[in-house]
Amino acid sequence: MPFRAYRLVCTIVGKIIAGGNAVTICAVDLTKVSDKVNQRSLLMKLMKRRIPLELLELFENRFSESYTCVKWVKVGHTYSR
Repeated sequence: MPFRAYRLVCTIVGKIIAGGNAVTICAVDLTKVSDKVNQRSLLMKLMKRRIPLELLELFENRFSESYTCVKWVKVGHTYSR
């Protein structure tokens, strides 16, 4: 997690706790998921675990907007979804 994001989370959590409330945090690293995981299978497994629909839609949008670039020995670029 980049330092700025870490500080932001700590600040927000600190304010919530200072107000006498509890905090639950969930973090998901999606940086490599698009090239190593069957995205549909992942979404189906998350649905079975009753992950909120808004979060599933966020993941699905992230997957649909990702591209892969293949470059072979400085020759050509192929972009695909």
